[in-house]
Amino acid sequence: MISHVSGKVLGTTEKHVTVSVSGIGLLLRTPRPAEFIKEKDCEVFVHFHFTQEQGPSLFGFASELEKVLFEKLISCSKIGPGIAIQVLAQIDAPSCIAMIQEGNIRGLSSFNGIGAKKAALIVSELQDKLGNLGSTVGGAGASTVRTSDVQQVSEALQSLGYTRQEISEALRQVSEQFDGTSVPFDQMLRMSLSVLSKNKQL
Repeated sequence: MISHVSGKVLGTTEKHVTVSVSGIGLLLRTPRPAEFIKEKDCEVFVHFHFTQEQGPSLFGFASELEKVLFEKLISCSKIGPGIAIQVLAQIDAPSCIAMIQEGNIRGLSSFNGIGAKKAALIVSELQDKLGNLGSTVGGAGASTVRTSDVQQVSEALQSLGYTRQEISEALRQVSEQFDGTSVPFDQMLRMSLSVLSKNKQL
């Protein structure tokens, strides 16, 4: 069974990254293909998925934590890999784990692909099973940002006319700068606006 691969990025699409490994090009469905840069070496954590209807599929993740969370999500009834990968495309793994542990159904249901019923299902099935996942799986530095602050920032940005996709990407980029430090609401909002402004210029 494949657990991870190391190779060179051949290219990306809207949903996939192709990685060259020993002369073989592996097509991997991934939450954020833009994280992978063409011709750059990379390490990808892999989940092998098989169904009778669609056969084998490979899912790739930039961190082990993201992969493990994906596997936890698809262990929930009625949450398939398509929904799980869509969630991880909108929020970083530490923040998603925090939302589940806090029982933040409102926050989870705000993501595309997740309504209130699925959010409640995820919380009921995973809230007591994630433990200290964020600090024990190869991605220490889990965010300590309160999900209530994240939700307030998200709502403030929506009121300014930004789309959910733009907001999710900005919050993901901002959370990477926290490195485990708690950041107050006002500073998080300023940082998010700065990122959104830069993203608009790209």
